[in-house]
Amino acid sequence: MPLNTPNLLTLFRMALIPVVVALYFMPVAGVYVTAVFLLAGLT
Repeated sequence: MPLNTPNLLTLFRMALIPVVVALYFMPVAGVYVTAVFLLAGLT
């Protein structure tokens, strides 16, 4: 698989999935989950 821009963005979004899940279960992470989700969505 060549590492061009679309592939790198996809890998970046895939790497953010565990981050979103981990932040979701933290007690005060609502703003952080939203920020990470928006960052992934903007890509």
